[in-house]
Amino acid sequence: MKSRILMTKEAPSAKGMVIECAINFASASDTELKAAVGDDIPEGYVAGWASTRDLDSYGHVVEAGAFTDAITKRGLSGPKGIKFLKGHDRDWPIGVIKLLEYRGDRLWIEAQFELSISYARDLWLAVKMNGGMSFSVGFFLQDYDWKVTADPEVEYLYITKGDLFEVSVVPFAGNEEAVMTYVKDAVKDAEKGGVITTPSQFEKALVAAGLCKNRNDAHAAVLLMKKHSALFVTKDDDSLEEPTPEPPAPVLDPEQMTAIYMHLQSMKAILTTS
Repeated sequence: MKSRILMTKEAPSAKGMVIECAINFASASDTELKAAVGDDIPEGYVAGWASTRDLDSYGHVVEAGAFTDAITKRGLSGPKGIKFLKGHDRDWPIGVIKLLEYRGDRLWIEAQFELSISYARDLWLAVKMNGGMSFSVGFFLQDYDWKVTADPEVEYLYITKGDLFEVSVVPFAGNEEAVMTYVKDAVKDAEKGGVITTPSQFEKALVAAGLCKNRNDAHAAVLLMKKHSALFVTKDDDSLEEPTPEPPAPVLDPEQMTAIYMHLQSMKAILTTS
């Protein structure tokens, strides 16, 4: 039986070890988000670099294309698909990977948090609070070699092929350059001037703001608001004006009243004598 070496790229937590991070955070452009459909990018959508050729804190360098075969073989869905996990824990899937491809010598990832899963939503809130976290890959070591840098002399493991089976969200990655460059936050987007134009976007905003636990609750809330939509309609200024009073009942001229009175008296006299 051939054994396989499991590798993860999360930063080691050995006592006394200090890792200095110098990360340049650059937001992804619309053209970079290939898996997103149109402008309606869902809440909980993240993107960035899952793996690069930089020397990590373990003394490893992962060659560009090292995970190409695994991505092709496993795919991103199904029982054998590459999973989106919390902290390399196989029991804590947090959503799905939408795109995983090499761009130059770096591995680009786009993934969607499943916000209806409580622990996934908790992690998502932490990601938003920090303005993004890091990605870390988990794979089985296949082909590799030991190399030494010229100056200064540092021995490192040069990985040319690995059986990638998961990408995790972690606070600190072994590879400092494996960071999120895009974090979809509907609430902050609205604060920046974004406008909610569809019921679907409004439902997502309700969940993102913590007003509803999931999309089903948000959808029920929207239906209830539609049923009582008159309560949310802003009245026009004309409707706020004081109503015009009705004109008073007409009053007859006193001379006319006297003539009528005399006429009635004459008719009474005639009726009583006949």
